[in-house]
Amino acid sequence: MTQTLTGAITVVQPPLGSGQLRAVAYLRISTEVQKKGYGIAYAKKGITKHIEKKGWALVGTYTDAGVSGTLEAAKRDELPRLMKDARRNPRAFDVVVVNEERAIGRRNRAFWPWVWELQDLGIFVAIVNGEYDNSTEEGESRMRKAADVAHDELKLIRDRTQGGVQEKASDGGYAGGRPRYGYRIENKGRKRESRLVLDLCDCPAACSVLHEAVVLRRARSLVIECQGDWSKAALRLNAEGSFGRDGKPWSKDNLRNKLTNEDFLEGFQVWRNPKNRKTGTRRGVTVGADGRSPFGETVVIELPPVFTPQEVKELSQFLQQRGPVAGARPYPLSGRLTSQCGRQYFGGGGKKRQYRCAGKTPEYAGAKRCSCPVLDAKLVENEVWARVCDMVGDTEQLKHLAAHQLEKHAGEQVDYGRRIEEFHQQIEDSEAAIAVATAAAARQAARRGLAGKAAEQTIDRTLAPLNGELAETERLLAETIAWKHETEATTQRDQDICALAEMTRAQRENILPGQQPRYLKVLSVKATVLRVPPPRAPGRPCALVSWFWENKRLVPELTDAAWAKVQHLMGTHWALDPRQILGALLHKARTGSNWADLYEAFDSRSLRTYWTRWQASGLWESVMKNLADEPGMAAFKAPPRIPELHIEGDIKLRVELDTKATE
Repeated sequence: MTQTLTGAITVVQPPLGSGQLRAVAYLRISTEVQKKGYGIAYAKKGITKHIEKKGWALVGTYTDAGVSGTLEAAKRDELPRLMKDARRNPRAFDVVVVNEERAIGRRNRAFWPWVWELQDLGIFVAIVNGEYDNSTEEGESRMRKAADVAHDELKLIRDRTQGGVQEKASDGGYAGGRPRYGYRIENKGRKRESRLVLDLCDCPAACSVLHEAVVLRRARSLVIECQGDWSKAALRLNAEGSFGRDGKPWSKDNLRNKLTNEDFLEGFQVWRNPKNRKTGTRRGVTVGADGRSPFGETVVIELPPVFTPQEVKELSQFLQQRGPVAGARPYPLSGRLTSQCGRQYFGGGGKKRQYRCAGKTPEYAGAKRCSCPVLDAKLVENEVWARVCDMVGDTEQLKHLAAHQLEKHAGEQVDYGRRIEEFHQQIEDSEAAIAVATAAAARQAARRGLAGKAAEQTIDRTLAPLNGELAETERLLAETIAWKHETEATTQRDQDICALAEMTRAQRENILPGQQPRYLKVLSVKATVLRVPPPRAPGRPCALVSWFWENKRLVPELTDAAWAKVQHLMGTHWALDPRQILGALLHKARTGSNWADLYEAFDSRSLRTYWTRWQASGLWESVMKNLADEPGMAAFKAPPRIPELHIEGDIKLRVELDTKATE
């Protein structure tokens, strides 16, 4: 009997092959296999026979038909249900049976995590073709080799298509794709002879073709003449008719990127470059867990430089003259807020924090900018965050969403740390075995009288299997470390959702702007500007309302007690009741109502006159002085122009909110 400790649960697992074990069948058939006639029924027949032969009990079947073996467990259709059932306590089954190793997965990321988690739960995987399982070290080693074979099959296909291209690039030849701007393909179509050369004019007479290297040299001269002003240089280049390869006019950014590229200035091209040499950031090239491109090695191809070293030095003094960089203040909606023109808003500005549409930066020098208004950062952030708090205002609902996330990623509950330690130990054992085998092979070569290169070749042939096994273990170790980091990042995201669920609404609303991006990312919040209210008509502010703001006074409530304090100031001979007049003026100060609305409400057109006379005579000051101790409220303040927004978030469920504009 073997005993596996999984967290706080102790699982007792009998050796496979003894006793009545409960087995489930997992059937994964890709579309290509189905086309060849080997469908689900064929695979299930073989699994059923194997289970009967072993004396196990078939208690369930999980089927992924037409599903690629490169997909991870969580991205398949039925495998997540299998894993959910595997985590039940008490355990629902003891072994998962597959027809062949390829059904588990065609690449390591799709193969190992769910197999390892099953092992941690005390559940093992049995392979029909080969009649073995991973309940023993021998079986696990065999399964690892089978996984390597599946991986190598994909690699072989890739190498067959990429090998020739790799060799051509290594020889400095044209490796395919669009040539870098400023160069053309020489001997195009000639096998092993095509390469990149400067696109210069070699015609003896006047040439009407726009040669790219000539354009770049002219652009460099214009940048020097314009003292590093990229916009002016682009405008002049466009005015001369020297457009880009696509026929579009130059923008200042496009021109600057072309002339300041480090590889371009130094006269070489890095093919399959996974990282920017200067910043260390990825350039979009696919890389594996070891940080290298799976499609081939990085190759540096030397090219004839467009500029001389002196010209590069002359240009370098202007390379630092770049546009202003946004400050370090947080802009949580940058890249999450879509404008009416379809571009993204990004934070920036000087003293005042603002969001500015990317469409305001012209595509080329002299091009029209979009008319999207600049948005007040604080106003829009507060509006979006308030709506987000409404969206997740129901704490129980958010906890339910968090539970969905945790369940969705439960398939990554693998003890990666344990696997990493095991791989390190295997590497140490392999290195020790290689050292022993090297000494033995050297002694054997000496006994045979071999020396020099012949002895080295003999030793290399002897060590080839051991070195190959070591390389595969090191590769799987690197991938496992990458999976561990990926899982930790996913776990952190789930924990953030749970933390947000535990917060009260008041706590969510008081989250600082610097913390908001974290939760906006967790909730996958995006906003679209549907409409921005037009600016209000210019005009003088209401003098009555302004009086309260300028004097930092609240608008008093005209109660009977308050009226008693000022009644003696009013005198007699009024066409209207003075209390009614004062009440109307205070109402306007509180609400910002138009005079016309007050005329209709109070059936008089003399209220504005009364206010003017009272202020001029000093009566207004006296009345307000006597009411200074009375309770009141703030004077009217025009509401901000909040844009009409469409806000959505996607965690597991989709939530959509439309906020109405406040005029």
